[in-house]
Amino acid sequence: FSTVSATFMVIVARTLDLMAHWNLYFWSCLVITFVVTAISTYLPPISKASKAYYNNQQPPIKPKEEGTRIQQAWLAVKRQSHQATPLFKNMWTHFAEGLEMTVAILPSILSIGFIGLLLANFTPVIDILSYIFYPFIYIFPIAEKA
Repeated sequence: FSTVSATFMVIVARTLDLMAHWNLYFWSCLVITFVVTAISTYLPPISKASKAYYNNQQPPIKPKEEGTRIQQAWLAVKRQSHQATPLFKNMWTHFAEGLEMTVAILPSILSIGFIGLLLANFTPVIDILSYIFYPFIYIFPIAEKA
């Protein structure tokens, strides 16, 4: 689950008039996602993936840590906080990288959308492709909203 998934879920919920049932919709999607992920790890090809390390390297040896899990977690947090970059430097780096990624990806997204718009408005491609759905509409009729 990510912020992109949640915003896309809002778009789908508004399109299907599910916003009145948002809580049920969101949590059921979340649970279904985790259940499907848990099940798919036991299915091939994921379950058949090799457990061997690359070039027959040995796995790293984990030191035995003492104390409860909460104490271990607290020590790990303290270690990580001392190694972390300063907050504002980290924020600036992520902002710059996000801007760079946006500049790199946005032209592709806009060009694909523009090509789709041209195909939908000035060619019969969408009309021809829509014939695929006629059997489904015949079997499962729905009232037209338009």
